[in-house]
Amino acid sequence: MALSDTELEQIDVVAEWDKNAEARHKQIVSKIDISYHKVLIPTLLKLVGKVKGMRIIDVGCGSGVFAAELAKRGANVVGVDPSKEMIHIANREYGSKDGIEFYSESIQRFANHTDMEFDLSVSNMSLITIEDLYGALHSISNLLKTEGKLAFNITHPYFWNQYRQYEPNEFFEYNKEHAQRGNFIISNDLHGLPSPTTHFHRPLEKYFQSLENASFIMENILEPIPNRDEMKLYPNPWKFPRFLSMKCTKVNEKRF
Repeated sequence: MALSDTELEQIDVVAEWDKNAEARHKQIVSKIDISYHKVLIPTLLKLVGKVKGMRIIDVGCGSGVFAAELAKRGANVVGVDPSKEMIHIANREYGSKDGIEFYSESIQRFANHTDMEFDLSVSNMSLITIEDLYGALHSISNLLKTEGKLAFNITHPYFWNQYRQYEPNEFFEYNKEHAQRGNFIISNDLHGLPSPTTHFHRPLEKYFQSLENASFIMENILEPIPNRDEMKLYPNPWKFPRFLSMKCTKVNEKRF
């Protein structure tokens, strides 16, 4: 459901994920989230290539599963997430492993006090939960070396509403940015998470403009779809892409 500005003011997005942290972690590690394991993470890994020796920041790292995978592949990884419960799980499960550390704060706050510098930033489905998109991208840009990379997944701005069949209301327009709230449901867990979750719909134009303003240029854009065998794992076949994946490069000057 699309939210009015007044309704959004009553919602604490971070608190939603604190409530959902354990349940979401179980969805991922049990591998019942097909899209996470067959679409989202493989697409990010395809975009970033070999990461051995890289210093990577995982923005909105959640319970740390992807950060741990990157560390396993030889990267030095910092995971940042504003949800204290998510970071509690991340430290519990992966905090003792080499080459990985976690911080419970927003990417903006982290960028304001650290002198760390990174080769790559990744973000799996977290930019859609951040209200201040430009602020987040600007902070990521400041943390990256020149020619550093940013790779991320988001819900597909055009097709996601069709997939979820959100009921149209007076607050929804494709070309306008607004918040949506609903049950977090995956194909093999129709009960969803304990608490509804909020994310922000933005037209593609908003993403491109925000990336440009944060000194990023587009390198690659994908609309990942499961292959034929993977599609059989879903109760219903995909009719269109559900997600959008991008890889960008930080530059000294805007080149768009």
